[in-house]
Amino acid sequence: MPWRLEPLIWPILIATLALLAIPRAHGGEPPPDLIAACQGDVMRFCLRAAMSQDKDAIDRCMRAHRKQATPQCQKAAERHGL
Repeated sequence: MPWRLEPLIWPILIATLALLAIPRAHGGEPPPDLIAACQGDVMRFCLRAAMSQDKDAIDRCMRAHRKQATPQCQKAAERHGL
């Protein structure tokens, strides 16, 4: 019986190591207050990135449009050092 479990261990081990190797930009998910403050700006300026759900692309886009963002989004970004 143990020989049947062994082929399952390798794919699980490899998948786990791959997940651990993924870099976590900015500590993972954005804070809820930042999402609430900037959600409209993301949809206005970065719709394509938002639709693709590419967090890095959204981050780059919002940084490029920082000066056009609403005051509440700018303040939230400043609070989080972005």
